[in-house]
Amino acid sequence: TFTGDLIMADGKGIDFAAYTDGSVAGTTTSQILKDYEEGTWIPEYRGSAGSAGSSSTTVTGARYTKIGRQVSVNCYISWANQGSWTGNVYLHGLPFTCASDTSYPIAILAHKHNINFLGGTDIDAYVGNGGTSITFLEVNDDANVVPLDVSAFDNAGNALMITASYSL
Repeated sequence: TFTGDLIMADGKGIDFAAYTDGSVAGTTTSQILKDYEEGTWIPEYRGSAGSAGSSSTTVTGARYTKIGRQVSVNCYISWANQGSWTGNVYLHGLPFTCASDTSYPIAILAHKHNINFLGGTDIDAYVGNGGTSITFLEVNDDANVVPLDVSAFDNAGNALMITASYSL
């Protein structure tokens, strides 16, 4: 029975090599869990063009958890003043850079409030490969997608509740 913390030497971790399941397809690259971290992050809305100017992102509860190569983030965020940003909307500031592969991890938007659709009916989002931002897409009733425009956030009181998971 432990009564304190289990502390690993630098660069070491918990080795699961004793459990090898031959039925799993693919290749095992590591069976050592050597990283756990949780904390806060600072998300910031930006446009694809222009500059921040007087832009103001309001954030509530932006937290992350990192276990091995997997990162989960969440936040409740609004954008009352878009400053001088124009073009497509991105949420910058993810705490770690996403892997540069073709997985395009999805971001889930659990709450969407006072977003002005320019022709669509919903918003999808994903974490950009090799980057530290979330990309937003407006989806119309024919399932066609276009990048979500900064002008969609021109209502006071707009808000998104976001959660995403991605690999390093």
